[in-house]
Amino acid sequence: MYSDAGTIRRAIHLAALSERTWDEPFVTRKFQSGGARIDRQTIRDAVVEGVTRRRERDAEA
Repeated sequence: MYSDAGTIRRAIHLAALSERTWDEPFVTRKFQSGGARIDRQTIRDAVVEGVTRRRERDAEA
């Protein structure tokens, strides 16, 4: 699977990610499903919306 060096590298990477302060929340869209399953199209729409917003934000910077 991982060599010893690879395991240490991965652990350091995960530790760094856990300490990072993110500019925006990881999940920005709330789904009100009322316990019902969320269909694929709803998930795809949310992903497309997030990618579009990120590209627009990055283009402004």
